[in-house]
Amino acid sequence: MEEIGRTEGVGGELVDRLHGLSRARRPVWVLLDRLVHRGPGQPQHLNAAGIDLSGRAPGLMARWVPTYQGDWLGVVTYPIRFADGRPPLWVHDQLVPSYALEERPTTDDFPGTWIATPP
Repeated sequence: MEEIGRTEGVGGELVDRLHGLSRARRPVWVLLDRLVHRGPGQPQHLNAAGIDLSGRAPGLMARWVPTYQGDWLGVVTYPIRFADGRPPLWVHDQLVPSYALEERPTTDDFPGTWIATPP
């Protein structure tokens, strides 16, 4: 059997090797439109109580994780708006594909003040 090369995940200084947690998190934009794709011909049913996956949300990425097929996923914490204006749903340490992430300038020191806003 052919040996497969190995590339470990990358990120900040690891503080918990068992779980891959790092101290420094990197500011990123999560491009919400790229997270979920509607299938061809699938009807749209609006729901005023649903989450709004349009625009982008500020996030903090803990590290990169490689997939077996060679793709990269960021481990990211970020807020998602509700369509009806309720406080955002915070998702923690979620796997986000690299094509749905962009670098974000460091402008916020405390993530509790963030509000997800469209671009």
